[in-house]
Amino acid sequence: MCTECGASYPSVAGILDLRLELPGYDLDEERETVRWLVQETDGASAEETLRYVLASRDGWEPGRVGHRVRQVIEAPLRAEDELTEWLRGVLEPDGLNLDLGCGPGGFIAGAARQNLSVAGIDLSLSGLLIAKRLIEEHGGLPKLAAGLAEALPLPSGAVDAVVSLDVVEHLPDRCSYLRQVERVLRPGGRLAFATPNRFSLTAEPHVGIWGVGWLPQRYQKAYVRWRTGDEYESVWLLSSYDMKRLVARCTGMTLEVIIPAVPRQEIAAFGRLKATMGRLYNRVRAWPFVKPIMLMIGPFFRAVATKPATATAQR
Repeated sequence: MCTECGASYPSVAGILDLRLELPGYDLDEERETVRWLVQETDGASAEETLRYVLASRDGWEPGRVGHRVRQVIEAPLRAEDELTEWLRGVLEPDGLNLDLGCGPGGFIAGAARQNLSVAGIDLSLSGLLIAKRLIEEHGGLPKLAAGLAEALPLPSGAVDAVVSLDVVEHLPDRCSYLRQVERVLRPGGRLAFATPNRFSLTAEPHVGIWGVGWLPQRYQKAYVRWRTGDEYESVWLLSSYDMKRLVARCTGMTLEVIIPAVPRQEIAAFGRLKATMGRLYNRVRAWPFVKPIMLMIGPFFRAVATKPATATAQR
């Protein structure tokens, strides 16, 4: 129950549903589906639950299901690498940390393995059910809620740090997302995010084909459909320049863009030539004269936006 306005919100499988009504999105139907899913997968592991959910989707063949399941189950280990590389310094060990767009909870589970507490918000209630089970399996205490990134159900200044990995490219209203993050962050709080680079020379990671981001946006859907037969929905790729301009236009936060390494787990899964290229990329990415080139054509980038420490410094 909201103490301000008196509105009530349901809890499904111990997950608060704080979503606002969405045009064309039946929240009541999804809640009933998740309640049914809880009964159908009672006692199941996160992996078994995820496999059950994906296998019921139209067009998801066993190979595709298996690939996605491996990604999710391996995510906590990848998250530990990211914490070591750059995210541990962003989080507050004793503060309120938020994974915005947490999906099936891989980052939160990885943080739990390192005794870091992170709460999660995501649009998908079924994804949060999987997140709850995955976090518990890795020794964490799930603190999860369904909500909208563009209308966060949190008080202003309540959050110490926000992590939002591979989320911003899926949001049509990125300004609202950034402004909401800035609102809920305390003064001096930071947002850490990662996103594929639009002008990367590697394949577009959502569909696995080259050249998508180099096309004007209005032609990207038709190109992906022609090359793969799949629809290319809810993806709006950004360059590092686009992100710098977006943060400057929509917020008063300062931005640092980081050239990341290719994760070792991904390199281990590459073929011989691709693995060699990945190791070479990791070796040269930090060279001063290489960094501007990597910002333009590297496969993806990380960024940390910092909210001004004083109110007078904000817009």
